[in-house]
Amino acid sequence: MSVNYTNLPSKIQNNNFGQQAFINFYTDPIEIDAATLNAMTGFFTARGFDITAATSFASVLIAQAKKENLNPLNLLDTLKGYENVQLNSLIAEVVNYNRF
Repeated sequence: MSVNYTNLPSKIQNNNFGQQAFINFYTDPIEIDAATLNAMTGFFTARGFDITAATSFASVLIAQAKKENLNPLNLLDTLKGYENVQLNSLIAEVVNYNRF
């Protein structure tokens, strides 16, 4: 089976207003619900994160939740109880874990 690489838009068409996220160089893009991504990005920007960092971390967190068959918004509810220091420590751990 050959793989064709292109810079053209994805041929995947869906009607749930999803977005594709490129998480890792060695994996295929995943489909992310736009509302979930916006909610999680908003949570992190409200905590003082830059929009790019908030979107990146939200994408990683959603991808990890999909791998473990969890609802990403339930994770967000759990994170609401964290202080900023605890949240920064968690983010460092999750990003380092998902780097490879």
